Amino acid sequence: MTLNNEQKKASESDAKSLLVLAGPGTGKTTALVARFIHLVNQGVKPKNILCCAFARKAADEIEKRINSEMSLDKKDLSIGTFHSIGNKAIKELGHLVGIQIPEKILSWDKDRLKIIKELQKELEDEYNLIDDKEEKSPLAVLQYIDNVRKKLLDPEDAGVEAAQNGNKANMAHAGVYDLYEKYLTENKLIDFERMIQWSCKVLEADASSNQDFISQFTHILVDEYQDINFAQKTMIDYFLKSGSNLWVVGDDDQAIYGWRGSSVDFILDFEKNYPGSSKVYLSRNYRSGSKIVNVANRLAQRFYKRHDKNINSERDTKGNVEIINLKTEEFEALEIVSSIKERHKQGVEYKDIAVLARTNFLPTTIISKLISAGIPVAVRDGVKLFKDPVAQDLLTAVAVSSNTKPEKGWNKNISPNVVSFAKKISHEPWKTQVKALATLLEKWSPKYLNDDELIQRIDILTNYRDYLLEFKNANDVFPRIRNAQIISESKNSVHVGTIHGSKGLEWDTVYVIGWEDNLMPHELNSYLKSKIDEERRLAYVAITRAKNLLKLFYLDERSKKSQPPSRFLAEIYQKKDIEKFDHSPEKREVYNVNENDDKEDKEDNEDYEEFKKIFNELQEKRKTHNKNTISENIADGMKQGSQQLFIAGEGLLSLAGYNVQKNGPLQRERQNLLAKIFHGKVELPSTFSENLSEQWGLPNSTERLRKIRNTINTSLGMQKGRSNTSLQAVKKWEEDLEYIDDELKPEIEA
Repeated sequence: MTLNNEQKKASESDAKSLLVLAGPGTGKTTALVARFIHLVNQGVKPKNILCCAFARKAADEIEKRINSEMSLDKKDLSIGTFHSIGNKAIKELGHLVGIQIPEKILSWDKDRLKIIKELQKELEDEYNLIDDKEEKSPLAVLQYIDNVRKKLLDPEDAGVEAAQNGNKANMAHAGVYDLYEKYLTENKLIDFERMIQWSCKVLEADASSNQDFISQFTHILVDEYQDINFAQKTMIDYFLKSGSNLWVVGDDDQAIYGWRGSSVDFILDFEKNYPGSSKVYLSRNYRSGSKIVNVANRLAQRFYKRHDKNINSERDTKGNVEIINLKTEEFEALEIVSSIKERHKQGVEYKDIAVLARTNFLPTTIISKLISAGIPVAVRDGVKLFKDPVAQDLLTAVAVSSNTKPEKGWNKNISPNVVSFAKKISHEPWKTQVKALATLLEKWSPKYLNDDELIQRIDILTNYRDYLLEFKNANDVFPRIRNAQIISESKNSVHVGTIHGSKGLEWDTVYVIGWEDNLMPHELNSYLKSKIDEERRLAYVAITRAKNLLKLFYLDERSKKSQPPSRFLAEIYQKKDIEKFDHSPEKREVYNVNENDDKEDKEDNEDYEEFKKIFNELQEKRKTHNKNTISENIADGMKQGSQQLFIAGEGLLSLAGYNVQKNGPLQRERQNLLAKIFHGKVELPSTFSENLSEQWGLPNSTERLRKIRNTINTSLGMQKGRSNTSLQAVKKWEEDLEYIDDELKPEIEA
């Protein structure tokens, strides 16, 4: 195995704890495999090396590459996912904590959702108090359960946390969580998040058999450490109790899974969490041309929190980067299809080309144009082209009108009126059928939809109508739909997928769409520095997938909405080497962001200044928008799982760190924190601090004291009203209320 100096240093380190920071294309897997081989060559037995990966595919790749270097018996290897390792611990040690070994893994979300839906019926009264239909859906409950498990909260602590935040939906969800846990136990079932949670319980147990299991692993290797969550880190730390060595590899610049519970703080705080640890950088990028790497570096320099580093291209070719502005999705799709055809003529295979999007449904028009142009397409990793219920309504109606059997699992609750109409127009031409049914479904909308939901529904219908019109008839469309979903990795097809799904992959040519503000960054993540940082890292991942050609698209109008270009484009923009040209059928502007390495260009550029003006105006608009809407957005719980960020209403205490969970602050610490909140001496994000006095009153005021007291009293009342009341939480809240009444007075100096 050939290693560069950085990889060699990382693999041969004798540090007790080592963090290997591996930028994109720098050979992180190579370094990990080299570390394993080095340890074996130093006399460490393979079975004593525990190697943790996040996905089965990654674990298999590591094992494959190790076996290509040395012949080892599979039974002597301890390489697996966190879940497989956790499941092994449960099977061997579950008896220590009274865990009955599960007989079956509940792996499919559809099965879990079915169970949760039934359990919700037992808490019908609690769910009737929730107005938001989305918040009380089985999917919302499932996401909640998985998220609290990643924090290692049992149902009781989850209920306390929800009551403390004053969140009615989460209070109900915590009740379902309790019932769900009992259901799994009674039926000898386990799901993936329970594997991690239970493995932490068994590894925590104080028993000789437990210590024997832990101490067998003298070296712990962890892949993709930036994606780790609290439960997984806790699991690793239990393995370190016997004095094992820790070696991890990852890149904080590519941490993009915060929305599913991962925390970039674990890789950022590695040296703090493991005192005396060392750090090695892998900076030599073997994937991308220098111009692509330069663009990525400029974006990375804007991260709010990161390890200070830079990547350098080792490629002979410079590559090419373009920022392309067009009017609508139609022009965008035509441009991408035209470019793909040209790249294919130049010798680039279809499998070496990718179209990436920020969200699931953006590529709809592009996919339809690719199909109509005869370009093979593989729809993967989260692009739910045919999964949306609105799309399924239209597709089902078209199937009825065309005497074609609808796909299994499509919406069965479509209106009888729509079905009747579909049958009546069955003899009409294909395009007439599609247009008529789409128009009908636009008008036939559930009464509970608000304006935004209605607009979204119409946008989706419009996209799918245009998609279907690319085909000649139903017999042409439905087989194509099936094929687009099941094309294998071995097929020579253009990859169409999400940026999240592209992590770890690479292509010669990459087109990234959706570079508009409120998409990149997403509008729900545009308020906090930490959230914007994750969106910026997502953009960074998209950029670094490309080897030779990268094209970034922003539109004047997407889904009939006008949005300014993404603020991230301004961050990567380079005023050198700007090229403008006309492109049929419409004039467009292409901004080449490639650096001119040969000479320094110090001349003012009018085009660049105009481009910058857009972003300056955007910045002013954003400041006003934030000021006017942030309290409202956060008070709504930000609807997408960010309830912990409340500042309006009941969220200040939680945000400041106040909680009464079993592993929370002691009584004195809690009450000191309440005093700091009252006196205005807690550190809060600046964005929230602007609205603090308006929501909570001034420090040392009667209004703030009353708000603090009412918050705790409300949580107390909600907890007492639960069927499985936490008496411990009740006691703590009552102690703190007594402290507030006795010790905190308005106008007292801190």
